[in-house]
Amino acid sequence: NRAKSDCLSRMSHELRTPLNAILGFAQLLELDKRQPIAAEQRPWVAQIQQAGWHLLEMINEVLDLSRIESGNLKLQIEPINLNELLNASLAMVDADAKRRGITISTQLADGTGVLLGDATRVKQILVNLLSNAVKYNTDGGRIHIGTRHAGHDSVELAVTDTGLGMTEAQLAELFQAFNRLGREASVQEGTGIGLVISQRLAELMGGSL
Repeated sequence: NRAKSDCLSRMSHELRTPLNAILGFAQLLELDKRQPIAAEQRPWVAQIQQAGWHLLEMINEVLDLSRIESGNLKLQIEPINLNELLNASLAMVDADAKRRGITISTQLADGTGVLLGDATRVKQILVNLLSNAVKYNTDGGRIHIGTRHAGHDSVELAVTDTGLGMTEAQLAELFQAFNRLGREASVQEGTGIGLVISQRLAELMGGSL
């Protein structure tokens, strides 16, 4: 298992170098003013970029998962301002939510504004949950983020949405790597490991998902 994780880690690093070249040259084709590409070619270049960014996201997630499994992920645990972190996370999904007419509301309970954790990784978990809530929601739907005290030293943060929801069978397979729970047939892109990484990160910081 350790050999597999080391292999994935090295492979992910090696894959990013040629992929960055692909993305870089695709952007140069798109931005070249002296020799602009034809109008009918622009959608093709856009497809290259879209596929490239999706592949880069997959590589980064596989790299994260391999770091977690091999025990090589370093965390910096410190007090975090939840409101600031939540606003920064919401900013990353706001454009997609507005495009689909999705309303986002928040309600943070008193005394839940400061957490202990790694700010970068808590933000990664929040962005993953929020992007899923946007991606699998209905047009004109809603997302709500709420917090409450959960025991003497814990805060529970819940992200709810008006999407399709999941069956009992899907819930039973929720945290399996690369399992998209039947959504692979949809138009929505994804890797099926975002929630797995989020769960492992939460556990590494002493929490749960």
